[in-house]
Amino acid sequence: MMIAKKSKQTQNITKTKREKGFCKGLYRKSSHINLEISRQVGRGIVEFAKTHNVKVIVIESLSGWKAKAGKKGSLLKQKFHLWCHAKIVEIVTDRWSELGGQIQAINPKYTSAYAFDGSGKVKRDQNNYSLAKFATGKLYNADLSASYNIGARYWYCLTVGDKTFSRVFVSQSSNDTLRTPVTLGTLRTITAS
Repeated sequence: MMIAKKSKQTQNITKTKREKGFCKGLYRKSSHINLEISRQVGRGIVEFAKTHNVKVIVIESLSGWKAKAGKKGSLLKQKFHLWCHAKIVEIVTDRWSELGGQIQAINPKYTSAYAFDGSGKVKRDQNNYSLAKFATGKLYNADLSASYNIGARYWYCLTVGDKTFSRVFVSQSSNDTLRTPVTLGTLRTITAS
């Protein structure tokens, strides 16, 4: 926000575009803050995994992911751009590998778009985007629902023998029939039968 404020002030006074190296100190400060956030989050994930005797940490493979939210030049766009997912993954991978653990990346497609209970697509709350409304009517935290689906996708791929962990849908369809994404509900139906 400090950079956005200074940029607005500078452009209002000079009526020109920003020069190369504009707010270099603030950009450096924000990158150091992001690095420290990455270290703290990575340390927290590894400590949680050690405490609970975890063998595998499952993450979404977000390489090549680009943010779609926010207008060009908006603070929301900048927050997505500066989000430090890759650094967190790098730190967790390094620390967890040193401890003899395993990291598995899975395909993230539709993990947050579908309810973990298998009831279908979710609708996000207009006032609070972190809440998801399931087709059954219940409200749930969207990130928690997505994390259930991420874990379920890992176990589903192990169950069906997909060693690439790229499986998104339960069925392989060659025509235009609707396919169901792998959710926690899908995993429950497999283990129940």
